[in-house]
Amino acid sequence: MIQSVGTDFGNAGYMRTDIKERSGQYLIEMECPGYNRENIQAQLEKGYLTIKALKNQEIADGGEDTRYILKERRFGEMKRTFYVGEEIRHEDISASLKDGILSIIIRKPELAVEGERRKLFEIQ
Repeated sequence: MIQSVGTDFGNAGYMRTDIKERSGQYLIEMECPGYNRENIQAQLEKGYLTIKALKNQEIADGGEDTRYILKERRFGEMKRTFYVGEEIRHEDISASLKDGILSIIIRKPELAVEGERRKLFEIQ
């Protein structure tokens, strides 16, 4: 079973997430609107899956005499961590980003694996 482990909203906001269980796999769908694949990092370490997304602040073109009346678009880093179990291996996870939704598929493990080291995996 996958469990969310705290949240770190940072300056950028919150990554709304749905987790589904299917036959033989879990599916995590996470909102990442406005983020590029290159700005998202996914890491598996000791049974914890951590997703970080970084968005840089946009600089206003209006010059020094321009000020914000309302600023709802955020910048900074968002981070979510999920406990997926120590038996999950790097090879059991795949990820893709499409239309602002990060989809992570985690195959359910057949055998427990000990000594898994910290690894990053590529987002397609």
